[in-house]
Amino acid sequence: MTPMEKAITEDELHAYVDGFLNADDRLRVERYLESHPEAAARIAGWQEVSEMLRRGLAHKAKEPLPSSLNVQRLAEARLARTWQPQRVAAGLLLALAIGTGTGWFAHGSGQQTGLTALSQQAAVAQRVFVADSDQPVEFASAGLTQKVGWSNATEARHVTAPDLSEAGYKFIGNRLVATEQGVAPMFIYENAQGGRISIFVRVMEVIDTNAPMRPFDSKDASGFAWSRDGIGFGVISSKPEPKLHELSNQVRDKIEIKA
Repeated sequence: MTPMEKAITEDELHAYVDGFLNADDRLRVERYLESHPEAAARIAGWQEVSEMLRRGLAHKAKEPLPSSLNVQRLAEARLARTWQPQRVAAGLLLALAIGTGTGWFAHGSGQQTGLTALSQQAAVAQRVFVADSDQPVEFASAGLTQKVGWSNATEARHVTAPDLSEAGYKFIGNRLVATEQGVAPMFIYENAQGGRISIFVRVMEVIDTNAPMRPFDSKDASGFAWSRDGIGFGVISSKPEPKLHELSNQVRDKIEIKA
């Protein structure tokens, strides 16, 4: 088997998006993508999210690095303790904030603001991270309460997602998405048929801080968005869900915002 015939691994696809491949391997991946349109579409989604992540966190990169994030100190602390699954989410989110590429991000483009921008962010995140039921939900957590935004500990606001089991959807985990407005949790649910919906939550700044529910449609995703007390919400599905409006109403009525 020649080098050009070697199977392309998932790690190589990530390295391709992050620009870490040498010229020969990059050419090999590009030829693979030419003959595998599904993989090419997935890569395009990763590239879109990667660019959004860089733009959204550009302002954070200009800030001085806290002494607690000194690389040597972090390495020593990691070696001194036993690996624990619950630390994975925080560690990877930190790594992405420092500058790795193909993680997560949903950021409104152009001049879009308010619920329009939130809707686009939610749809991109759903399309890239949630739509494929064959993909695992990294950072799965049993907790339905997550911090929202960049606020410090004394100003932090937390959102508790509702139990949707009576509607046929089981909570399976969450993701933390980096947005220009700070950390945006995604609460992910799945029904018995493998269909997934997500609840996307982020801080609203100035515009649409209290806005009624409205529908939205995007490429391969649709849903309903609204805001309350400076927090925006989006309930999104990648597949047709006749009860999505009803589910959104349930989420709006049951979801809790706490200091």
